[in-house]
Amino acid sequence: MLTEFGMTCPTCLPGLREREDALYKELMAEDVMSMPAFLDVDAFERFILKFSLHYLVKLGDEHILHLRKKNPILLRPRMMSLYLKERVTNVMPLYYVSAMDAEGRDKMFHGGTYEFKKAVPSEIVIDALKRTGLVKEGEGDAL
Repeated sequence: MLTEFGMTCPTCLPGLREREDALYKELMAEDVMSMPAFLDVDAFERFILKFSLHYLVKLGDEHILHLRKKNPILLRPRMMSLYLKERVTNVMPLYYVSAMDAEGRDKMFHGGTYEFKKAVPSEIVIDALKRTGLVKEGEGDAL
């Protein structure tokens, strides 16, 4: 069954929204920039989802209206996290991350995939956020 969470089987669907809402609530209660000293892919995915939630909450009305007109799917936290994840991994040093760009029709649905060659220090993630303009230089916290 196709849902806002992607393809979901009818057995898994009950309670999915509640679990997702509970995760969002948990992530919103955390400091936006808190993360482990070294991140594997799972820790990075969790951090980017948390960052996306905080980012969406802090967007100004003008930006929200712009997204509603141009790309409303980015107002969904999971979709925003995919977008931000691609931006951040694209500026990380190749020493830590390898990315594979999607080509052809696949480019319409996703930008590609990535993997970490080794655990990424949190400083590298913060630097990548600064390089993308998501965190301003010299600011201790984001947004």
